Formats: sequence, C-alpha cells, structure tokens
Amino acid sequence: MKIITTFNDRIYSFSGRRLLKQLDEVVPLAEKVIYEDFHHSITNKRGIETENGRTINLSGLKTYREVLTANQDVILKSCGGSADSVAGDAFWNSRWFGWFCKVAAMHHAVCIDDKNLGHYLVFVDADIRFIKPLNDSILDELTKGRPITFVKGNRPAIDSGFFVVDMSSPKPEKFYGYFMDLFLSGNFKTHTRW
Repeated sequence: MKIITTFNDRIYSFSGRRLLKQLDEVVPLAEKVIYEDFHHSITNKRGIETENGRTINLSGLKTYREVLTANQDVILKSCGGSADSVAGDAFWNSRWFGWFCKVAAMHHAVCIDDKNLGHYLVFVDADIRFIKPLNDSILDELTKGRPITFVKGNRPAIDSGFFVVDMSSPKPEKFYGYFMDLFLSGNFKTHTRW
C-alpha cells in the first residue's frame, strides 16, 4: 500500500504533520509520498516527520509546470498565476489550481512514479483522520473490485479527500491520463463553471 497526500506550508502546519503521525500509527509499513508545494524548502531532514516517507515537489512535475504556465490568466496571484480576480464560478475558479495539485500528484503517482508499490494506492487529504488501522482487507471490502473508489460524505458534492486506486487494473492509468489531458489541453475551460 502506498499513501499519497498533498500540502503546502500552511496545511502542513495546520493538519499535515498530525496526519503523518497518525499514518505512522495506522499503516506503519505503507510508503507515504508527500507531494508538496512549500514556499520554503522542507525535506525529511528539516521538517517532514514521518516514517517510510518521501517528498516530491509539485513544481518539479512537468505537468504541473505546463498547466501553471499555460493558465496564468486564470490562476490567482496567490496561487502563482497572474489573475487578480476570476470569472464564472468564483468559489471553484478561485481555488481550482490548488485542487489541480491533487490531479498532478495522482497523475504522477499512477502514470509515472514507481509502479512497484503493491496493490493499492490511497489518496488522503491532510485533514483526514483515521479511527482504526487500515489494511488491504479493509480496502478489498471498500473497493469491491472497482479500479477507483472514492468516499462520499453526506454533502451533495463529491469530496475527493479519500480515494483508493487499485493499481492491478489498467483503468486508473487511462483515467488519470484523460483527466490530466483536460488540463494540459485547456479543455477544462469548456465546462460550464468557467
């Protein structure tokens, strides 16, 4: 099992550090991969506190840089773009690039990073909390053989804070390739929220 998460300095200080400590307790043998967007370089030697973990800087990913460069006009300055304000759905369009970081991380984890990682890849948001240990048997029961499984709370919208990818299936790689292409091609701007 490999655990994927993303955070910047603020989220790491707010909840990420606590998540990593909890992951060390509930899945101590799982590899933890932290896709980070820190404004100040933090490495395992200087601040990431977890066992069996590594960091990948989001700005080092080719897809991240390409989407950032091609969409400066619709990425707020606070997120690294040149836009002072956004058009369309203000809630989504002001925050989309932060959420895109999850897409970039998962695309990299599923399509590019080391494939020899075991059966499951699990994405967890930095504000997720576990109440009991997590193992492959629990994930088998949760996924029921589906290649991608997400957990939805009682809100009307999907919350992508916890999902599981079955890396034994070829379908997740196809899905994340398609999903990333929406951003690389700029086709994401054809959706009604824009």
